[in-house]
Amino acid sequence: MRVELMAGADQRLEVPQAAWQHIAYVKGQLDDVGEQDISLPLPMLDEKLLRILVDLLTQHANDELVPDNWADLPPRDLTNADADTLGALGGKDLIALANASSMMGCQLLLNCVAKWLAQELYDKEMPAIQDYFGVHMELTDEHYAHLRNVYPAAFE
Repeated sequence: MRVELMAGADQRLEVPQAAWQHIAYVKGQLDDVGEQDISLPLPMLDEKLLRILVDLLTQHANDELVPDNWADLPPRDLTNADADTLGALGGKDLIALANASSMMGCQLLLNCVAKWLAQELYDKEMPAIQDYFGVHMELTDEHYAHLRNVYPAAFE
């Protein structure tokens, strides 16, 4: 049985079984169709991000499967390979990868991306975070004061 993930109409990558075991979307589809080859579209990813997703999953193919209650997954550090791969991406690509991971039910990969973003953005000021994601908003002092009142922990 082969499992392929697709970005666009003709960009397909085969995913090793040990890697797709981490993806609830794939397991659910296989439950529906049985033991046959499947190709599943991931329209939110381009070919570059699809390749990165498959590479990361393959690197973590032998990691512990996420328990039914994924909150019980023990914390783990990012590997050097994770850091190299995720560090080469910009903020918008990381968000696309996190969204795809979430939509696929791939908590292991979502945890990797979230941990990377947390490390990258820790202790950064708002302008640096805006630059990281390529989002620029002109906030007045009143906006910042309101945000500080509503979300004080974000400004500690």
